[in-house]
Amino acid sequence: MRKYIKTGTLIATLLPLIQGCAPSLPPCSPGSQRAGHLCVQGHDFGRVDDPALRQGIRDGCKTGSGTFRKDYRLSASSPNYRAGWIKGRTVCRPQHWSDDPTYSYHPVPRQRRKSSTIRTPDRPLFDESQERSTPQLRQHITDDPEVIRYPD
Repeated sequence: MRKYIKTGTLIATLLPLIQGCAPSLPPCSPGSQRAGHLCVQGHDFGRVDDPALRQGIRDGCKTGSGTFRKDYRLSASSPNYRAGWIKGRTVCRPQHWSDDPTYSYHPVPRQRRKSSTIRTPDRPLFDESQERSTPQLRQHITDDPEVIRYPD
């Protein structure tokens, strides 16, 4: 029993020392890249063979780090470009936008437009010039606003 405890202790002690001597490269450093892998701004996106997907990841990563970049023609024609752009933007953007002073993408909030059905003093809600109903039906409707009667 003591033999197993000593062996286990020896392995647990020597294993971190052995691993500490091995050179460790960041995942996207030039020496550690594998063929076909796409590395953008220190993020390894794995093997990417499609050129549209590769360009989408690059443009999305540029956008995620603060400088908006997007090829709208390619985005309209290639679903791979769109998917790569979204993936690149998501991976490369800062975790906390408020903590990163270099992040400059702040969209302008949309303003609500007035609905076309809102009654305004200069434009009535009911426009009789565009009415398509018969004159008799219109007369019955306008006589009593509470009750709508149809002609017999």
